[in-house]
Amino acid sequence: MEKILNAKTTKTGIKKLMTQARAGDEGAACRLGDAYRVGDGVDQSWEQAFHWYTLGARAGDAEAQNNLGTLYLEGYYCQEDNVQAVYWYRKSAEQGANVAQYNLAMRYIRGEGVPVDYAEAKHWLEMSAESGYSRANVDLAIMYLHGEGCTPDIKKSLSLFDKGTLDDDPDSLYVLAEKLPALEQMALNGDLDDWLAQADLFYHHPTLPDAKPRGWAWMLWADARKSSLPRGSVGDACWFIEVFTDRSMNASTPSADKEKGWEFFQAMMLEADQRVAGKSASDAPKSIASSDTQSADEQRLTARWHEACGPGAPVAHAISKESPGAELILNIGAEGGGIDLYGRRGDGDRWTFWCDLNDWTPTLEDEPAIHKVSESVDSWDAAIAALNKICPHWIHLYPCFVHPQFRAPLLQVVERRLIVDRLVGSPRETE
Repeated sequence: MEKILNAKTTKTGIKKLMTQARAGDEGAACRLGDAYRVGDGVDQSWEQAFHWYTLGARAGDAEAQNNLGTLYLEGYYCQEDNVQAVYWYRKSAEQGANVAQYNLAMRYIRGEGVPVDYAEAKHWLEMSAESGYSRANVDLAIMYLHGEGCTPDIKKSLSLFDKGTLDDDPDSLYVLAEKLPALEQMALNGDLDDWLAQADLFYHHPTLPDAKPRGWAWMLWADARKSSLPRGSVGDACWFIEVFTDRSMNASTPSADKEKGWEFFQAMMLEADQRVAGKSASDAPKSIASSDTQSADEQRLTARWHEACGPGAPVAHAISKESPGAELILNIGAEGGGIDLYGRRGDGDRWTFWCDLNDWTPTLEDEPAIHKVSESVDSWDAAIAALNKICPHWIHLYPCFVHPQFRAPLLQVVERRLIVDRLVGSPRETE
């Protein structure tokens, strides 16, 4: 059915939609749900949106099914119900709706309404990407970057990030910028293809911070490493001058950016030298949570938390802009968003804590953001309980910042959780 809604739907258009919907036209019911959701030609009403989306979804309209799933996910004119959200997302996804396929994948990643299952998440993300939803490529890239449900693969991750952000979607670019440090660390240990792909990523996305200088630095890195590669190992075009000619980067990089890129390159070389001169991972002391019984994934997870809570982690206190006087206690990076634990100092050593979850991944194409805030609590144990409630699998995400005062107790919590997961089964493996 051709959409009737336009920039401003007329009363005549609404009446026509109602006539069609009452006659059993599921597409018209979905359009009415859209109209009431945004207040287009009618007074905005979540009750009416829920009513018409339900009619359209039950009649088989894929878009209405996806949108009804989001109403259940967010609790618009209904109780939040992740199981119902998954039910309707699946109905829509099985009809080939790429946004619903993406939404269903995210439920498997987060364990909302279904057990965490990265294999299922990866399956639906691949379906969504193949159906033309570019944002799915970004989350697939994250899975390949971190080895979630697959073997870490920097080549696939870089390729998928590039593909998923070529339309310059601001949310996708935000996620890419957030993951760049991990991408670059992984690429440093890669090969010539990885280094050149990293350069491509910066040159293809000029809005990234210091895009051209960092792209140039990776070209210099590739040149500095090329002599150690056997000729022809990645084709005749792998040599420096040919690469620069083929990619047309030399002429497009201003001299000032080349100079700054040279500084980035020198820093990369210094970091590589320090890594070679430093102790190997096997020389580092082991905690009880990093014993030989851990899987490779668990060891990487433990190492991430030790780094975030270690002496080399950032020490500057971060203050909340939205809530004056509140300090950032913990920042965790998640797919397409993040989780923050904030605290406000009271008398003596008393603190008040609350969690703040932001998710920029879309569930409706025109309403991408989800924002949830927990209730305030007044003890550390209650703060951890709030974290567990807002995101049961937070320890499996990526710690970006930990307040210096809370590093030791947080590390104890993480290590206890890892031990319990190993002994009784991780939430990722149980229903």
